[in-house]
Amino acid sequence: MSGTARSHGKKGGRRQAPGSGVTVAGVGGLGGKMVDSMIRRLGTEGAGAIRFVSANSDSQDLGRGLAPVKILLGPETSRGRGCGGRPARGRRAAEEVKDEIRKALAGTELLLIAAGMGGGTGTGAAPVVAEAAGAQDTPPVIVSLAATPFRWEIGRRKISDRAVAGLLESCDCVIAMSNAAVEDNVICSAASLVKTLEAANGFVLGHAAGLAEMLAGAAEKDDWGFEILRDFFRGAGKGFVGVADGSGDRFREAVENALASPFMAGRPPKGRARLAAGVMCGDDHLLDSSGIQAVIEMGALVERETDMRFGLQCRCYRSAALDGTGAIRAVVVAVGVSG
Repeated sequence: MSGTARSHGKKGGRRQAPGSGVTVAGVGGLGGKMVDSMIRRLGTEGAGAIRFVSANSDSQDLGRGLAPVKILLGPETSRGRGCGGRPARGRRAAEEVKDEIRKALAGTELLLIAAGMGGGTGTGAAPVVAEAAGAQDTPPVIVSLAATPFRWEIGRRKISDRAVAGLLESCDCVIAMSNAAVEDNVICSAASLVKTLEAANGFVLGHAAGLAEMLAGAAEKDDWGFEILRDFFRGAGKGFVGVADGSGDRFREAVENALASPFMAGRPPKGRARLAAGVMCGDDHLLDSSGIQAVIEMGALVERETDMRFGLQCRCYRSAALDGTGAIRAVVVAVGVSG
């Protein structure tokens, strides 16, 4: 596989043309897994609202991915064998094909870079992807979704902390999903290390897919809501995300659980934050009053968590993945307000 971006398969029928909408770029192994989880969650219909790109230095891992556009990083320096956990090598691998990355991202209005921090490819290459996007004639709003290590991964955590700080210099917003924050949720004395890692990965991938649903819903609607979401992320700095499911009278519980997500720990305190909230519904809810009621309830609940002077956006979007299920998904994103 060469370093050139390659397209495979048919594009979806929703907002997909270059020059409009959302692009998600999965960088490295975990970034690719996040992209795959988004594509599976959205399905063929929903995934058409987003342009998906995967970039990796491991050719076998890249080949297994679901993204229609794939970029092999470091075809000469890494030769498809990965970066061995070395961020400097990951950066060199991405710089080797920076023109291909730039071309793959051309025309997007909102870029979400998904990557794991603390290893080689994602840590080193994600900033290069952000730089390539920022060099466009009309740069997109750039958001990074960064998964960070467990507490016990001391060496990786130091690398991760530096990497997140670097991303904040090249991205409008960095949403960190800390595995350290979910340790108490996924670890028990009877669990094996493999089971613990699987549970933590599931938590990360579920939140990544939930955020993608909200972005796809906004891109598909093609209205002022998408512009508001872009403005929400522009220059936002650190961000936090919470995702939870509910149905019927359990929707209030879903919103509260989204606000209480471990990934929301450390979010800006009340009065120092602005929030964007998405109510994801299937057709069965959007066609009756329950979708409207969900938005009203979510607005009332989330309002308690923020000072309205700093803004709250709450909108209802359709998710094809929820059609016929009776489920409603709550997605809440919080960012700080400086000054």
